[in-house]
Amino acid sequence: MYFHNWAGYDSILSLAALVGVEGYKFVPIVRDGKVISLTIQDSKTKTTYLTIKDSMKLIPGALGKLAKEFGCDTRKGEFPHYFHPIEQTGSMNYIGRV
Repeated sequence: MYFHNWAGYDSILSLAALVGVEGYKFVPIVRDGKVISLTIQDSKTKTTYLTIKDSMKLIPGALGKLAKEFGCDTRKGEFPHYFHPIEQTGSMNYIGRV
């Protein structure tokens, strides 16, 4: 599984949620102090369940710019970090523009 620019801030948030989970082994690959890959394995059987890699190493640059350069009709949007449907409508069942 690839995440764009995961080696930056996103890996720190992900690792905090994963650290200390019983029964799993976490195998990181670190370059220049950043986690560029993380493999999650069963600690007993060594079965790999998930490998997360940073796609920034494959596609260096912003995803929005990449879509524009390739002439894609669908573009990367902005995530509405501060949009709270409960504050807007009183429930999580909001339907409409954000």
